[in-house]
Amino acid sequence: MTKQEIIDEINHFGKRAPGQKEYLEILETGKTTYAKAVRALCYDCLGYCESGRIDCDFETCPLFPVSPYRPKDGDKK
Repeated sequence: MTKQEIIDEINHFGKRAPGQKEYLEILETGKTTYAKAVRALCYDCLGYCESGRIDCDFETCPLFPVSPYRPKDGDKK
C-alpha cells in the first residue's frame, strides 16, 4: 500500500483519535519524534479506531506502558 493510499484510507475510515494527526504528518513529511511515532503506531495498530473502541488491551506490547490508549490507573477492563 502506498503512502497516499494509507492517507486516503485514514481520511475515509479513520476516527479522530490520538495518533491520527501524527500518523498523517509522518506519512506526509517523513519526519517524526519518539512521542509522535508511538501515538501514530498505536493508532495504526488499533485499525485507525474504525470500530470506535479506543482502549488497548495488548498488555504484552512493548509500547503498552506509553500508549495513549491504555486504560488509566484505576479503570476497569
